[in-house]
Amino acid sequence: EQVTEAENNLREIENRLNSYTLQESSKLLSLRDAYKVLKEAVHRLSPTGQLKRFAVVKGYIPEDLTGEFIKIFGSRYPVYTSQPQPPHHNHGGESHSGGEGHSSAPPSLLRNKGIAKAFENITRVQGVPGYFEIDPTPYVALFFSIFYGIMFADFGQGLVILLFSLFMLKRTTGNLRLWAILLAVLGISSTVGGFLLGEAFGFKMSSILPTPKLLELVEVHNGAKQFNIIEVQKLLVFTILMGALHLVIGYVLSIVTLVGKREAVEAFTSKLPTLTMYLFGILFAIAFFGAGGKIENILTEPAPAPLIGLPTNLVGTIGIAGALASIFALLFGKLVAGLAGLGPRVGFVSAVGQGLLEVLENIIHFLSNTISYVRLAILLIVHVALLLLLNTAWEALGLASLPILVIGNIGIILLEGMLVFIQALRLHLYEFFTKFYEGVGYEFKRIAEETPFAKISIGRN
Repeated sequence: EQVTEAENNLREIENRLNSYTLQESSKLLSLRDAYKVLKEAVHRLSPTGQLKRFAVVKGYIPEDLTGEFIKIFGSRYPVYTSQPQPPHHNHGGESHSGGEGHSSAPPSLLRNKGIAKAFENITRVQGVPGYFEIDPTPYVALFFSIFYGIMFADFGQGLVILLFSLFMLKRTTGNLRLWAILLAVLGISSTVGGFLLGEAFGFKMSSILPTPKLLELVEVHNGAKQFNIIEVQKLLVFTILMGALHLVIGYVLSIVTLVGKREAVEAFTSKLPTLTMYLFGILFAIAFFGAGGKIENILTEPAPAPLIGLPTNLVGTIGIAGALASIFALLFGKLVAGLAGLGPRVGFVSAVGQGLLEVLENIIHFLSNTISYVRLAILLIVHVALLLLLNTAWEALGLASLPILVIGNIGIILLEGMLVFIQALRLHLYEFFTKFYEGVGYEFKRIAEETPFAKISIGRN
């Protein structure tokens, strides 16, 4: 009887404990997180060295909070602040005093707000921007959304992604919430792309909702559906131009980054000629197509060049002259800068040889990087083709095909949606970031970090 009574009491206590845990779970989790955060903060601020009653506390504060920091602590403690300096480079290219290593370079405080902050997850794939680097997140937010909307342009499937992301947004916290916001932006981008094309789940929307119909990728001949080659060519040209714009921004950011690091000689003898060489190369390519694909007619063909409407021979002359000038700048820029005392002196053979290698490398990269953006058009065509194939079930079976359509569309959203995400990521990692971004920094962290369950405030008294 005593054992039975004890077991009953034990079960009652366990039930009370479980009930209390459920009721106070948020408080228990917040206390656990607060303990861990404050323990780490106290450890970081604990006295160091042989002086028992004194401590030297070193750290970083945002520049715009320097005045407030001194106002709060300067009356009671000696406070010394300094501005970080860009790394200095010797003739061999090695950096000193303030390089990108964690021991000397300051941490990076990312200040992206709203939607752009969600795209920090894409930037972090390459790494946190160094203190003297440009944070590419705003550019990633813009172009990643555009690229995704082009490759996965479907009004209906975009709405499905958007609705799922909104559901995810209500059910998650922390970094998962940022992923939900990112997914919502991609869903909106797909929806807008589908509206502009007039496509929803592969069906035409014109009978339900008026749409711009910017491209008619599929046309019907004698009851058979096939791709419109002229519209496909327009799509290819548009995606290549979009890629060229993306690359130009990357080259411009490389110049700005080097100037910010006080490496103006490298910026104006290497990166700027690379940018102009690419721009004039685009003009040469336009003139080439305007001359009917015949190089010998580039300087003589008077017909208007495609896209810009100027005479082909004028466009070709400007393109060739500008490209040659850019090549000469790459070959002799560092040599001239050294002789003028603006940079380290280099030998003639070394400067020309390095410039020649850079020219050849640029030509290869210009072609491969630009052509890589054709995948934007190809994946949209694949998307349209898959839905055309799937929707033949509707034409053959009518309402009886609804299960097939539902399962098929779910499969396309999961499989192709992920594939398109990977391709948009690839265009940023291999085509865009390689122009200017290293991602070798480390992130600024507060003394007391907030957690999903605890928000820590540091008192001023």
